[in-house]
Amino acid sequence: MEDDAGESIAALLERGKSSYIVRLTDGRCYGPFKESVLVECLVKRGRLWTQALEQELAYAQQLATAKESAVFYLSHASHTEAEVRRYLKVKKRIGSKEIHETVQWLRDSGWLDDEALGERIVQRFRENPGSESERSLKARLMRRGIDSNTVASVLAGETLDEYPGALKLGRKRLDLIDYKLSRSLEGDYGSRIPRDSERRRLLMAYLARKGYAQGTVMRVIQTLLDH
Repeated sequence: MEDDAGESIAALLERGKSSYIVRLTDGRCYGPFKESVLVECLVKRGRLWTQALEQELAYAQQLATAKESAVFYLSHASHTEAEVRRYLKVKKRIGSKEIHETVQWLRDSGWLDDEALGERIVQRFRENPGSESERSLKARLMRRGIDSNTVASVLAGETLDEYPGALKLGRKRLDLIDYKLSRSLEGDYGSRIPRDSERRRLLMAYLARKGYAQGTVMRVIQTLLDH
């Protein structure tokens, strides 16, 4: 039943693409509302305009905006659930109730899947580790809002081989270390070889700061300094 009898809907005035203004019999106007929202809320000429209908339309409009914004955001790049929530709250000023419902709808529709996204990121790491350590990869996943249980799940199984990336990064860093140590030595530039112990200490500290496991660090040290 409709509550608080009042004015009726006199017309639906088109306002842009798939958008309409609701005009009442007393001349008041509301909107614009998306066409899909009007259909969902069964809005038509002659229907009684009530406070309940106004609230229903406002919520449905906000929810439709949230879904459209989220799909647009996800269509340009993959994002985690936490990133979508933050985008809708901060950038689009969507309410928490609408965000919750939108995220659930995105999950059910296949737009959001943190575990699948995490697996893709880990797979790219396996194929091309670059200069990132397994620990820094884990931290990156968690910074993006993927929960710890999901991170543990996607990192389970085969051990990630971070050695190639660590070796590449170590070579570049060792060149810089040698340059700086050479500049700090007295006498002609390049006339003395930097002490191996200092090179070892600086390189080990650098790789450890990057998050590489101790075994990986020692393997790089052996390759670059012990051969």
